[in-house]
Amino acid sequence: MSDKVTELHGQKRTLSSQIAVMDNQVRLTEFRISATKQEISELALDINTATKKIDNLEKALDNL
Repeated sequence: MSDKVTELHGQKRTLSSQIAVMDNQVRLTEFRISATKQEISELALDINTATKKIDNLEKALDNL
């Protein structure tokens, strides 16, 4: 019985370590998702600005 308890304690430690690793992977993935969302927002603003500049240039060319 003592061997079984020792084995179960070892399994508990292993599983706890695996869960900790997975938790860290989840946190890292969440951080990457957040960073990507921020980058997408910034790119969307850049696209908006560029679109407005193109529209203004087109209007200026039409007026020539």
